[in-house]
Amino acid sequence: MIGPALPRSLSRTAAVLIGVLAGGLGMSVYACATLLLGPQHPFLFVYPTLALVMLTVGVGSGLVTALTCMVWIVVPWLPPDETLMPLGGLSMPAAATFGVGVLALSAVVRRRQAQPRGRPVFELDSDAAGRVHLVVVVMAIALPLAVFAAAARYTYAQAFQGAEQRADRAIRIVQEHAAKILDANGALAGRALDALGEERADALRDREAELHRRLGATVRGMPQVQSIWIYDERGRTVATNRFFPAPRDLDVSDRPYFRWHVENRGGLYVGEPTVGRATKEVFVNTSLRRDLADGRFGGVVSVSLDPNYFSAFYSELAADEPGLTLTLIRTDGTVIARWPEPPRVGFRLAADSELMRRIAAGERSGLSRANRSRIDGTVRVLAFRGLESYPLYVGAGIPHEAVLAAWRRDMSWLALALFSMASVLVGSAWYAMRRARREREALLRLQHETRSRARAETALLQTQKLEALGLLTGSVAHDFNNLLAVVNNNAHLIERLPDGRDPRPLVAAIRRAVNTGTQLTRQLLSFSRRQPLRPVDADPAEVLAAIRELLQTTVGRHIAVSLHVAADVPRITVDLAELELALINLALNARDAMPDGGRLAILAREAGAEERPAGSSGRWIVLSVSDSGSGMTDEVRERAFEPFFTTKVEGKGTGLGLAQVASMCEQAGGITRIDSSAGEGTTVTLVLPASTREAAVAPEAAPRGVDALPCEVLLVEDNLELAATTRSLLESFGARVVHAPSADAALETVAARAEPFDVVLSDIMMPGSMNGLALARHLRRRSPTLPIVLMTGYAAEIHGALAAGFEVLPKPCVPETLAAALAGAMGRTTAEPAGAAAPRERHRSS
Repeated sequence: MIGPALPRSLSRTAAVLIGVLAGGLGMSVYACATLLLGPQHPFLFVYPTLALVMLTVGVGSGLVTALTCMVWIVVPWLPPDETLMPLGGLSMPAAATFGVGVLALSAVVRRRQAQPRGRPVFELDSDAAGRVHLVVVVMAIALPLAVFAAAARYTYAQAFQGAEQRADRAIRIVQEHAAKILDANGALAGRALDALGEERADALRDREAELHRRLGATVRGMPQVQSIWIYDERGRTVATNRFFPAPRDLDVSDRPYFRWHVENRGGLYVGEPTVGRATKEVFVNTSLRRDLADGRFGGVVSVSLDPNYFSAFYSELAADEPGLTLTLIRTDGTVIARWPEPPRVGFRLAADSELMRRIAAGERSGLSRANRSRIDGTVRVLAFRGLESYPLYVGAGIPHEAVLAAWRRDMSWLALALFSMASVLVGSAWYAMRRARREREALLRLQHETRSRARAETALLQTQKLEALGLLTGSVAHDFNNLLAVVNNNAHLIERLPDGRDPRPLVAAIRRAVNTGTQLTRQLLSFSRRQPLRPVDADPAEVLAAIRELLQTTVGRHIAVSLHVAADVPRITVDLAELELALINLALNARDAMPDGGRLAILAREAGAEERPAGSSGRWIVLSVSDSGSGMTDEVRERAFEPFFTTKVEGKGTGLGLAQVASMCEQAGGITRIDSSAGEGTTVTLVLPASTREAAVAPEAAPRGVDALPCEVLLVEDNLELAATTRSLLESFGARVVHAPSADAALETVAARAEPFDVVLSDIMMPGSMNGLALARHLRRRSPTLPIVLMTGYAAEIHGALAAGFEVLPKPCVPETLAAALAGAMGRTTAEPAGAAAPRERHRSS
């Protein structure tokens, strides 16, 4: 009921308004229930809503609510889709049943309201605050309803538009694939005709063995070809790649394709799926007529296609699109191949189906938003295209249910968010309207304080997150963005490079950017102790002498670089790349500290007893780098080795240089010290243990040129883009590559093969039940002679891989190094000429 504080006319108006809005809420409950449960009597959910309305705002408002729901259900164009109202409107018996239920509910509520009770549950104030609360209630219901209705309409159209676009993309791929296969078959038949020459059938039968071998060699490596047959002018077999000798009693003169060529109707014939009389296998005939020199009919060359080849290709294409159906049909409606559920042999679409009517009308391509399949009765979004020069069409369909399932899911989440928010707002307003005026100001102050505190806490938390994120990414992002810009711009220029222009300068720029990015990544991994180490036994004198000129170039000629190595300095075990990187980082810091020039001194000597780490034994060396620059304050010196800490201006440094130096020294088992004062220069001292044994891993040899890599490689890589580039790279060396996206898939691939791969190339870190190292160990147990090479940019089990005898390559790896590693793993030298190890030829018998 409406409280007595309002005039009677205003009370009635408010009751009607609230009833209409409550009816909208009931419609929303019905729609949400339908979206979540499907059209399975969700209308029953309206009764609890009606009961709530009647108990809170009166029976009159509840009746208006019921009337609003009835209008919404009866009018057929109001529901957003037929799936929400499958009957196209409420039937009269259902409407009568609902009306009786509403009247019974209203009688129960009236009887309850006639009993004595206290204040009304829902009482409106006549002052401005009461009107504000009423507006809040109205807007809390009306706005979410409007947003939900608009979003439902818009996303419904977008869902089907997106389905049409996806179907069209799929059909273009299928069209191009089918055209290429048929072009290849036509060319194959043409080559067979050329090989036959002008000889008659009897002469050809005399050299059947030669023809059998030539035909077998011709179709090798063409999985779509089931077999190839040569028939004489009477339809008798002359030769085939399937049988030797060919079955002489086989007669195909009654086959449609043979009659086609007897009648000289011209061109490449594409038949319907047929069961072979000799092979008992289903095939699709593609054939050409053979004419003799005198113009007489000399027979037919038939190339049999395997329909399952198309179905397998379609299944792979449909893997990323739930419910996608792909079909290859002839212009007469005969289905050649389909995924899923291939129909029986000879199945033909009805001539009165929508697709066949449009094909008969001469349409070469088209879209249909609601096409009901004659094969399985499913309504689909359909796209179709005809193949140029061939009497074939391809079709792609996406079921309405798949489109609507995603749309219903999105709408359900949207409805949950919108109406949960609306329920909270309405509940808050109702609660506030029941409160006395003297409590209103306190409530508003509490709400204001709560919101202010929440905003302050949120702002503080966000500030802390941004500060931590800025420390991690601020310096690195700039450098990486510059590198990505170099790669992107040069790739753009290469694509548009005119003919005759040398792309090598642009490619060299990309390589330099990649090398720089690799160095920066190596710094980050080195600090986080995720960089795989490659320690070697090295002479400090040789290492420093080799890098001296690079350091001089790094700091510039305005800085004098001096090097002194004591005669008795022992050898050390260290990652040479990490040591060189550490010296370069120290040189760069020294250069920045001496903008006007100065001196950089590098000293290597054996450490004294007082310089060694406490409790250590054996021999140690001291490697110090000193500059005459501006030095450091005490505060800066204490934080110098912290990652991402830098005193340079933004964009001039990442703060990882000294962190990498400390990480390198720690990983080598040593310690690092800094001696510096403001204005007196800086000395960074590395105290490293002397070598006591030979290194576990030899340094990576300079890659030699690769003439060819004729082998079959199993590539195990979960990153599809990296796998694609690696596959193309290996194929450029002459290798044949089979890709597996995980270790589990690799095991299945190996188990399914009769012959082993020549070599396995696997990433270490991969999702699934096992990583690359576990896969390598499993394959090693199964086939101890199988060559295996691992790759990684980060590997927690790197030492275990090296200890197990596996070769590990870093990411990224130059192509020559990768090819040399694979060749070495197979026991060959990279200088072997092409053909030294002939690849195993495989073809599917047809």
